[in-house]
Amino acid sequence: MKGLPKLGIDILCVSFVALCFFYFFYDEIPSKFRFFGTSILSIICSIGIYLGLSILSAYIANKREIKLAATTCREAGVHPDSQSDIDVKTYRNYLVNRYSSEKFTNRITDLIGSLILIISILVEITIVISIISLLIYLPINGFYSDDFLMWMPIMWYVIFWMIISVTSLLCKLFFNRYPGEAKAFNKKYDH
Repeated sequence: MKGLPKLGIDILCVSFVALCFFYFFYDEIPSKFRFFGTSILSIICSIGIYLGLSILSAYIANKREIKLAATTCREAGVHPDSQSDIDVKTYRNYLVNRYSSEKFTNRITDLIGSLILIISILVEITIVISIISLLIYLPINGFYSDDFLMWMPIMWYVIFWMIISVTSLLCKLFFNRYPGEAKAFNKKYDH
């Protein structure tokens, strides 16, 4: 657990012990308390999983950017540590040509990236709404034994995250670009 602060590790350990304790004594707990306990645990775990996947995504994006810089330097015929004006200009021209909006592959990958962004926002909103609606609907109607449904939204999110990962890898495989890669370059370096 390198990189995680001591307080974070302590909270993680206490949460894990509470989760184990709760489910060990699950059958002895009255159904109403089971529901609310499951609700609290599922919300805490949902937030933890969401943050964990967000941190993992940021880490992967950072590693991908470092690898991409090395690859594009090699393709442009420029040493990555070069400071000469000629190499910088050569590299810049190579990147402008590579990420030109005139290229079909860049347009397609930017479209895929935009679709992923829009669908991601909609899915995240839907997941939050479904957690809130389950939290309200189940107790009002007395469905305390259906507390396992509180785990469904985060399962949907994890499945959706895996689908996005596979889509990104397929996009890289077929078009040699990740979704939105050209748009991100043009937005970042457009003067």
